[in-house]
Amino acid sequence: MKATILYTLARLGVFVVLFLVVSLTHLSVYLSAAIAAVLALLVSYIFFGRLRRGVAESIVRRRAAPERDEDADLEDSVLDGPAIAGPAIAGTGLAAPSVGTVPSGGPVPSGGPVLNGGTPAQAPRPTARRAAPPAEDD
Repeated sequence: MKATILYTLARLGVFVVLFLVVSLTHLSVYLSAAIAAVLALLVSYIFFGRLRRGVAESIVRRRAAPERDEDADLEDSVLDGPAIAGPAIAGTGLAAPSVGTVPSGGPVPSGGPVLNGGTPAQAPRPTARRAAPPAEDD
């Protein structure tokens, strides 16, 4: 956190100094701010590498150790329910449903794919189309 605050204050300080210098040229305020922002970006990129690395390392440390508690684990287990057997979905830690199983984990009943309710999906029956009668000429 200290590195983030220090890096932010250093970039803000460089911007303010450059803005004051550029505004001495009697350009419009908006143009002076834009020029100062671009110059401050360049200066901070070139000279503040060590501070930027410190910020990046603090972000990595904060993300490496996720904060867990018993309440969150209990809530997750209640909301997720029992996992359906199957291969894991890459990168998510979730199990993918097995092909050929209903949500309860049993085999698919004959008749086709299974809907959420556990019953086979019925394919719509094809309907016979009748040709329209030819138009009569008057």
